[in-house]
Amino acid sequence: RRIGDVPLDFEMSPTERLRFEAFRTARPAIGSDLAEGLAAIRYPAHLIDFETVRPDLPLFVGHTPFLMLPFQWSCHTLDSQPHNSTVDQDRGHTEFLHQDRSDPRQPFVRSLLKQLDAGGSILHYHGFEKNVIHEMVEDGVPGADRLEAMFDRFVDLRKILEDCYADARFLGKTSIKNVLPVVAPGLTYSKLNIQNGDQAQIEFGR
Repeated sequence: RRIGDVPLDFEMSPTERLRFEAFRTARPAIGSDLAEGLAAIRYPAHLIDFETVRPDLPLFVGHTPFLMLPFQWSCHTLDSQPHNSTVDQDRGHTEFLHQDRSDPRQPFVRSLLKQLDAGGSILHYHGFEKNVIHEMVEDGVPGADRLEAMFDRFVDLRKILEDCYADARFLGKTSIKNVLPVVAPGLTYSKLNIQNGDQAQIEFGR
C-alpha cells in the first residue's frame, strides 16, 4: 500500500498528521505551534553540544565502570533572532576540550558555567545534554547543580521539530544527520575530520 491509499479522515495524532501531510503532498508540513515554539527562545541563545566517554574500566581512583565522563563541549551563541543572515547576530563559537589525563568533569562544568551565566536560552537537540548534567549532579561534581538549576532555560529543538515540522526527505527520522542536509543544504558532516560521537571518543582516548 502507498501513502495515497490512506484515507484523509484516518485517525492520527497531531505529529502523525503532520508527517502524513508531508509525505502526501511531497512538501514540508508546518504545524501551527512552530512560531510559538521559536518565540519562546530568549537571546542571547546558546546552542550547546557535548561529547562524552563511558569507559568500561575506570580511568581514575574512585570511579566506577561505565561512568559518564564529559570531555568536550561546544557552544555557538546568537545575540538576536537570525533572519536571512546570522552575520550581525552571531557572537561566534566557543568550546572546551579537556587536554590532560585527569577527571574532566570539574573543569568541564567550571568552563561551561562561565559560558552560560550570561543568561538567555540554552538550545540543545534531544535530551542528552540534560542527562549528562543530571548524572554529574548525582555524582556530586562541584558546580553541576548550578547547571541543573538552568534547566528552565533549556529548549529542546528536536521536540519543536518533531511537533511542528515535517519533511518527507527526513525519511521519517529526526536525527540531526537526517534533518541538517534538508533544512540547511550547505552544511554537512562529510567534510569534518570527526563526524560522530564514536569517533570523538576514540580520538579522546588516544
